[in-house]
Amino acid sequence: MIGGVLLDAQSVVFGAFQAGQAVNNLQVVYLDGQYWKPSDPVTTGKGVPPQGIAIQSAASGAIVQVMSLGIVSNSAWALASGQPAFLGSGGGVIASSPTGSGNWVARVGIAQLGTVLLFNPEISPFQIGQ
Repeated sequence: MIGGVLLDAQSVVFGAFQAGQAVNNLQVVYLDGQYWKPSDPVTTGKGVPPQGIAIQSAASGAIVQVMSLGIVSNSAWALASGQPAFLGSGGGVIASSPTGSGNWVARVGIAQLGTVLLFNPEISPFQIGQ
């Protein structure tokens, strides 16, 4: 257990960089010299593609531990087992794909259970209707 997150240490890839802003545990982040949380990636595309998930909270300017590949669990998630999970606003993980024209779709992995995610973000998100 790291940062309140159950991790499969056999398949985890970690990275540590400076946080460009305050980052919360279990927020999906992207790297642009520093780790940032996407504010509204669905409508703006900012932070797409996602590149990791914070496994601890960190203040702006602090070093944050980020997992780029592996299994993570969060009791607050309500994912659909065996189905893709997606990047939501503020770096959240959501079960449903955005559907509006112009929205960005970024898969962050496959739900193993409703609260367990194989985090493996895709590098080729797409924009609906573009």
